[in-house]
Amino acid sequence: MLAAWRRRIAAWRARVAVLAYLNNGSEGFAVAYARAIVAGLS
Repeated sequence: MLAAWRRRIAAWRARVAVLAYLNNGSEGFAVAYARAIVAGLS
């Protein structure tokens, strides 16, 4: 799931500035997911 979002965000970043919101939900994984996505974009 994260890999698909990472690809989408990378494609968007090639054209525009991208801001993303990750809903923390009941499990509280938003920060970990955000870090994983950012690490894959760097």
